[in-house]
Amino acid sequence: DVLTLHMNWQLREQIRDFPRQMHRALLAFFFIGDVSGHSFYDPVLKSNRHEVLTPEDLLVPYASVTTMPDYSDVPWLIKILRLYRVDLEARTDEWSDVDKILEKPPPTFEEEPDEPLAEVATESSEQEIDSAQEARPYKLLSFEGWMKLPGDKRLRFIQAVVDPESGWVHCLKLHEQEN
Repeated sequence: DVLTLHMNWQLREQIRDFPRQMHRALLAFFFIGDVSGHSFYDPVLKSNRHEVLTPEDLLVPYASVTTMPDYSDVPWLIKILRLYRVDLEARTDEWSDVDKILEKPPPTFEEEPDEPLAEVATESSEQEIDSAQEARPYKLLSFEGWMKLPGDKRLRFIQAVVDPESGWVHCLKLHEQEN
């Protein structure tokens, strides 16, 4: 009873987007056949967040069998971040050179790479993509994994947010702790 009460409180109060994301995960799984969940702390909203990612949103290296639900048995993963202008402006204190991203106009639908899963989902739900829509999100890549940094002799576990067009690194975090 205590565990049930605690978990329900946690879902209601601390992780409010969890139930909605789980509904999205089930629908995406039945429709697409593969989904991943990403749990993280959002420093802007100051809360735990959960996102359901399709294969178009999460890149992992080939592994014949991935047995860990958090992908800890693969050396790296890349999450495609789709952030609107307001989301980027909220990260100016945390990331560097956000103004360089915002100087560029947001991408249009014509500039987007192919997203076959999104196109199939749009067609089957009989929606139309408004190509005149101006408020497209900016795309950034969030890398998490092991990498040898310049001048280092060993691999380090890092998180980096990179602009794929320019190659600018806007955020770099080393996850290390002294012995």
